[in-house]
Amino acid sequence: MGSDHVELTMTDAGGGEKLKFMLDYISKDASSPCGYGTLGVSGGEGKMETGSASAILAVATSLDRDLNGCGYCYTENSPATDENYTANPDTPKWDYRVVYEVWVDPAVFGSAGFGDATIGEVHASPSKLGANTVEVVRKPCPPEWETPFCPPGSTCNAGTGGASGTGGASGVCPPGYVPDLASEGKFCVPE
Repeated sequence: MGSDHVELTMTDAGGGEKLKFMLDYISKDASSPCGYGTLGVSGGEGKMETGSASAILAVATSLDRDLNGCGYCYTENSPATDENYTANPDTPKWDYRVVYEVWVDPAVFGSAGFGDATIGEVHASPSKLGANTVEVVRKPCPPEWETPFCPPGSTCNAGTGGASGTGGASGVCPPGYVPDLASEGKFCVPE
């Protein structure tokens, strides 16, 4: 385990870059019940490039939650499943997705307020895609998502449920997507 991370940039409403950081997915951590956990922006693959680590209030990743939150200490391989990622009866709460979550102090955006958050890259090794690091490129919302999922003139990444997380939060998701229970239904995920 190690080397996996996501790169995030956050701006204020005026477009000023306030935070840029890499968020660690999972690393050795003697203080975690299973011996592995996310080290956030302060260790492993995590680091701050712009702004202060004090602006990062909390972090979570799906694997950290699987291991330490659910108590499934699978440190070699994920629990067995099928091509549809059907829950394994021995580990019914295991999340097979790669999820990063971050809570940020809104004061970092000042009087301008929050503007945008973008993912620059995702690194997962070994990757099933052939390249371990994938640059994330925004694309326009699919036409069938434009109303009510993406505000006029916005862009979003297909599958996220909208530029501002509106899909799950409003209780309505685009065709082929459902509210994600792991995020308290705030985001949409493929059916």
